Amino acid sequence: MESIGELEKANPSLFLTDEGHLEIAWEDAAGKSVQFEFQNEAIEHYREATNFEQVTPIENLESFLLESELAANS
Repeated sequence: MESIGELEKANPSLFLTDEGHLEIAWEDAAGKSVQFEFQNEAIEHYREATNFEQVTPIENLESFLLESELAANS
């Protein structure tokens, strides 16, 4: 999570989803929702501002974090 620089400025909330997964969510600088859901074998990422949604297998975590950072800056 340290790789997601936005979290330093955000006040994230941590949730347990109905499926038993952890989800972290916050609002970006424009007040739009940003969500990461940590599933057993994947991470789901959603950004309301750009309507960006992606599911990434856990084994691709490094590329996922890079893509997440790029999506945040676009």
